[in-house]
Amino acid sequence: MFYVMINSILVDCSKHDIVEDTITAPDITLEDVKKVITERGLELEEADLPSGNVFIQVLNGVSAEAYFIEGSTLSIYIFSTDDGSEKGKIDFEEKTVAASLEPYKTFTGQNVLIFYVEGSEENNNKLANAFNMLNEVTKK
Repeated sequence: MFYVMINSILVDCSKHDIVEDTITAPDITLEDVKKVITERGLELEEADLPSGNVFIQVLNGVSAEAYFIEGSTLSIYIFSTDDGSEKGKIDFEEKTVAASLEPYKTFTGQNVLIFYVEGSEENNNKLANAFNMLNEVTKK
């Protein structure tokens, strides 16, 4: 009887864990990021940056997609997990600790990490608004 009761408790706990594991926020895709940026009136131009550019280095095993917004570099990293973006940010900081970098902004949310070499104040604000909107939409 004791074994039946223990087995019943373990089965109930396992079922509960499975339900919790399936409830996750949707991942953000590259297309989601590009769409919200262009909807804010920013034009993305494909960028072919030199391989030594710190804003397109491999971070936490992921390569960046690089673009220009009016000549300012925008690099987008899409990770497979939500904690991948935080690990990517830490990886970037470790790799560039001694480097002298241009002023840039970092946007991190869910599975996305974005670096933007600061452009005009208007474009900086539009990009910040786009990223905030992206985070709000995907939280629902």
